[in-house]
Amino acid sequence: MRLGSTIDLSGYGGFLERYYGAAFKVMPMIQSNPDFDEDQLTASLLPEMMAAVNLLSLSELSLTLTDYTLIDGIAAIQGAEQGIDPAMVRQGYAGMASMSLLSPPPGVSPELNAQLGSSLVRFLSEGGSITFRMTPESPLTVPGLTEAFAGGAPDFNMFGLSVDAQDQE
Repeated sequence: MRLGSTIDLSGYGGFLERYYGAAFKVMPMIQSNPDFDEDQLTASLLPEMMAAVNLLSLSELSLTLTDYTLIDGIAAIQGAEQGIDPAMVRQGYAGMASMSLLSPPPGVSPELNAQLGSSLVRFLSEGGSITFRMTPESPLTVPGLTEAFAGGAPDFNMFGLSVDAQDQE
């Protein structure tokens, strides 16, 4: 099993500068005051840390899981224990995955749910790789996500989510 990823995250340099700048600003207060406690530390750092996190924006993220032998090995062991062909065990895994996706969570479009279902079924029954991608129309930020989730489940279309299964290389 192999996990690969790509990420397009901007604002990281500004994040580090602000984050460590806040930490270095608080260090003299801690060193000069032996009674400096955790609440004071949180009050001193939290606004700066949040300001640092707010500088980050995510434009793309992908995670690819490639199965070389793990699912085959598990299916072979389970098949041997139950007297079933390992290929049938893999088909059972795929069936369980598709059953779990019969009703999508709130905010997930039927199209995305179907894409996830077909990709999982293909990956579990045939092997290869499965890639989960997020390519939002506009970069995602912490303030933007906070606003999107404020009313409950957001419209997941804003994340530009997609799933695809690929054949074994």
